[in-house]
Amino acid sequence: MIPNPDKAHEILEVASKMWWDPEIRKHDLVMDISQALGYLRGYVLPPEIIAAYRCTFCGTEGVKLWRAIHSDREAWCSRCGTAQAGLPDTINEDGKLIDSIDGRPSDQIYSSKQGLNLLPYVPTLDGETWGYTSVPPEGCLWWKSLPTRKP
Repeated sequence: MIPNPDKAHEILEVASKMWWDPEIRKHDLVMDISQALGYLRGYVLPPEIIAAYRCTFCGTEGVKLWRAIHSDREAWCSRCGTAQAGLPDTINEDGKLIDSIDGRPSDQIYSSKQGLNLLPYVPTLDGETWGYTSVPPEGCLWWKSLPTRKP
């Protein structure tokens, strides 16, 4: 994904400055930035996995996704996941939703009414899905570096 791996640190410096610019976050460049950040930490997903990383319900790509607790057949973006759970889409840019029960932020989308528990969806380098407590730190950084939603 990175044209010249020798320039990885330069790319990271530029990307980190650009990251907070709201105009940049509107563009597909965000996935490239996430890949650059992952590259520097040794976590680069193959292009075919990146191409398949999209919301099953609305097709949104290049954003954080969630999956059902015991399945990776479907992926939810924040809008579709919170709608399915019957919750407002108040997930912040860190991928955290303020829990309505105890008020603490959580990276899970949970609704006992709907029988739904969605976890951050982090694919492995070979296209499988990491278990919630098994995601390596560089995979967590990759997921956290994605925007929560497109404007």
